[in-house]
Amino acid sequence: MKMRRHKILSLMIIYSFIFGLMFALPITHSNANIKKVISTAVTTEIIPLQFAHSEDISIDLVETTVEAQDFNGSEFLDNLGPFSEEGVDIYLGSTPLSGISLPQQYVQVNITEIYIFNAMENALQGNGEIYFKFWSNSGYMRYPVSGELSVGDDTTIPLDEIIFEGWLHNLSVRVEVWESDVDTNDYLGHVVYNQTNAITNETIVINSSEGHADVNITVSAMGTKTEVTATELIDGYKPYLFIDDETSGTEEPNGVYGRVCRGFDQETSLDLWALQYFFYWDIETFGTSITQVQLHQYDYEEVLLFLDDDLRPIRIVYDQAQNPVYPEHEFVIYERNPSQTGSFSENVSFSEGLEPFLGTNLTIDYTVHAMSTFNNLVPSVIGGETAQLTIDTFYHAFDKGVGSNETGFDYTVQNLTDSTFKDWYSHLNESLHGSIHNIPVISYTTPEISPFTFDPTNPFKKPYIINAWSNVMDDLEAFSNAQTQDFSLSAAMNLTVTLAVEAALTIEYPEIVQAGEEYTINYSLEMFDDTLILTTDYAMDLNVSTDFWFLSGEFTLIHEGSFTIDIPLGTINGILDSVGVSPQSFVDRIVDNVNEALTSYYLEVEYFTLSPQLLGPVVNTSVRLHFWDIAKDFIPAIVSSLAPPIYPAVNTAFRVLDLLISHIDLQAHFLLETMVTSTVTLSDTGLGHLSQNNVEFNESSAQVPVTLTIDATPPSSELQVTLSNLANGVNLYTDWYFDAGLETPFNYYIDDFTVYIGRYPSYEMYLPSGLIEANVSSIPIDLTIEGIPTSTTSTTTSPPGTTTTTTQAGPGGLLLESILFLGIIYCWQHIKRRRK
Repeated sequence: MKMRRHKILSLMIIYSFIFGLMFALPITHSNANIKKVISTAVTTEIIPLQFAHSEDISIDLVETTVEAQDFNGSEFLDNLGPFSEEGVDIYLGSTPLSGISLPQQYVQVNITEIYIFNAMENALQGNGEIYFKFWSNSGYMRYPVSGELSVGDDTTIPLDEIIFEGWLHNLSVRVEVWESDVDTNDYLGHVVYNQTNAITNETIVINSSEGHADVNITVSAMGTKTEVTATELIDGYKPYLFIDDETSGTEEPNGVYGRVCRGFDQETSLDLWALQYFFYWDIETFGTSITQVQLHQYDYEEVLLFLDDDLRPIRIVYDQAQNPVYPEHEFVIYERNPSQTGSFSENVSFSEGLEPFLGTNLTIDYTVHAMSTFNNLVPSVIGGETAQLTIDTFYHAFDKGVGSNETGFDYTVQNLTDSTFKDWYSHLNESLHGSIHNIPVISYTTPEISPFTFDPTNPFKKPYIINAWSNVMDDLEAFSNAQTQDFSLSAAMNLTVTLAVEAALTIEYPEIVQAGEEYTINYSLEMFDDTLILTTDYAMDLNVSTDFWFLSGEFTLIHEGSFTIDIPLGTINGILDSVGVSPQSFVDRIVDNVNEALTSYYLEVEYFTLSPQLLGPVVNTSVRLHFWDIAKDFIPAIVSSLAPPIYPAVNTAFRVLDLLISHIDLQAHFLLETMVTSTVTLSDTGLGHLSQNNVEFNESSAQVPVTLTIDATPPSSELQVTLSNLANGVNLYTDWYFDAGLETPFNYYIDDFTVYIGRYPSYEMYLPSGLIEANVSSIPIDLTIEGIPTSTTSTTTSPPGTTTTTTQAGPGGLLLESILFLGIIYCWQHIKRRRK
């Protein structure tokens, strides 16, 4: 036991001595062979990307000519209507007019008696030949209708003539008394009765202006209302007419048609009422009696009266008579407070459905006057004011003022329905099949049957009356061409097809680096299959040169648009794989069928893989051409045909070789793969260098490490590493091999061998042209360099590449030395005791 204790104490003394020396003595070491380990935080950035590629495709249609055999207007008429553009409301018949509340009374006006003071004849002449003219809200009438009444002085003429009956809100009556003479009729004066307030039952006796007669008027009021219907408004404001036609056959219209339109008026910036009147004649003639000539069947004229919400005239539009001898057209507009007056031109386009009947567009000349210059506003049937117009020429143009034959309001306005318009347009069919004749007297050429040439669909479109007469009737060449019915067209379409896919680039890098050290920057790219987007922008340009009916001239139709299709490629592939109908399964079936069909052609498809993906191998296939099979089947046969004497020897040789040779094949390995390429650069090559300057991602989630080495003495602490020119590229190449082998048992001794011939063709599509480029041109990362050495003064010189460090004894060393000293003393005392 004592011996053992002694050994333990001895060991303690020895170990204490050694450790004391380690801590107490100066230590010198070299770091020349010691690798320095730097622990640096790694930063991760994720940058969303989109790869896209656009292709422009142009498609041109060779000019084509189409010639029709016959025109059938009914094919187009069936598709026509309603005859109003969007935003224009039409009112007909008993339909109440929305927004109008007009106090009205149902009134009857009766002329009951006229007393003649002076018949304007002397005793020798006898009685006067008296007749009367009556005007009222319902218009004009003469009494008697023809002839006169023989009346002497101071004579009472009893009458019972109802000159008005109907609804009105203002009453206006005028009676004129005349005495007929051989030379000039004598005027006995007139009486006027106007009532704008509430009308009561009363009998009025009014003395004429010349004092030669008294007129008894009985007024009866029988009801009230405020509602106004379309018929009441269109009939209540119809123009007051005179006829001053120089011919004898086309004076009175054969029909007058009307409708009420409501719409927004650009000129006044108001919602207005447009009363649209069409006057219709069965024929149009020129001349009188024996010289009368029929120009054509059917004729139409339009008059427009615009009213504000107070039912006051704000605009009057009609075709004004210019030349009583030759048909000329001038559209006039009388406007309240016009922005400007004078002569103007307006290019208008016709409604699409009417183009076969009218053409595509037309420039219309017109003149604007102030309403204050229209001095022919007269009381209307319903009690407001309307236009007084004269049908002035044989071609039925209008003029303001008084004509020779007075019609007044003595005509009926029929409903202007869509059926009426269709009937009028249908005459074009008759026109094109009829003849064209010339009237030498007026040098006028016209179709025998006149078509309807108006576009009535929007009376609020300036110049309000839209008449394509010059497209159809004036241009007889166009009319003749319309009968041939042919046109040519050419078309072009430009497509821009863009394929785009979303992706994400992940970068892992140290933000802080040390001088002289080496680091790794990891670039990782992931393509999202389910974000594949196909966008098509298209522009269609159609050019037509035509004489097809009245679509004459040239016009261009341009239409542009875009559509987008999302293609969830990853989802589709997953679904197809799950049900066993993936693209590869179809390819495998095709390969089996192809191999079966190619057996006799000595060709074999070894494999064919198809992977519809956005990054990586897309098509990978291998094909073999069996040369030995071709040689042994064809060479003896050729020799037998060309050199029969040597055929036995050759045939025998091939039979022997066939026992030795298993195969001699030519192999072709074809690969089509997609990848993403990029360049990586440093902001300053004096701060360090990269292991590579080109980066290629070639798998769907590829990771590419790039080694960055920092210079030992960099001149700056700021460094930027930039990834740029990200783009999708394609590798396409074929590797060729010569492959041979022997039959058993020779193949036990000599293995099959393959000789690489080369790669052709080899096609690599890199930056910058033709690629699918990313939407981000460059992706920089910023690094900070630390530990840049500074210059110092030292008296110790170390070998190059070696750093020397000296460590002095510290407090720990002194403590151990004290413990060692105490231990020695303890051991010495213990030994002395034992000796004693």
